[in-house]
Amino acid sequence: MAIVTLLLALATWREAADLSELGAVFLNAIAIGLAIFGTALLISGLIKKDKTNPFEGVTRSRVLAVGITLAMYVGLTPFIGFVLTSTLFLTFFFLYFGKREFKALNIPRHVLLAFLISMGFYSIFHYGFNVPVPTGTLWGFLS
Repeated sequence: MAIVTLLLALATWREAADLSELGAVFLNAIAIGLAIFGTALLISGLIKKDKTNPFEGVTRSRVLAVGITLAMYVGLTPFIGFVLTSTLFLTFFFLYFGKREFKALNIPRHVLLAFLISMGFYSIFHYGFNVPVPTGTLWGFLS
């Protein structure tokens, strides 16, 4: 996995080389992050020989849930906007993949955390990178 991550970092860096300096900022940041993560994975794999199954806990129903949710996320984002779609998406994942004993007690906290993460990414892309983020056509109908 470390080698794949490092190759992906290299491919991202090479693709960014064809863009303008400003256009390549985001891709270069991703490439650097991938390179750091891949290097950490490589070092960790060389130091600690972990014999656990990386697919433990992966079931067909979980893969199907992720696939359907991702498709809905892509389909709904242009209609209801990035922030609301991301909040719903993250809340679903927090509840679906979270520990059972904490699910019912933490729904408001999960929703708040999902909203804050979504707003953080919205702010980074909209204000930091000056990238247009979908606000959703639904809000145009309501105003």
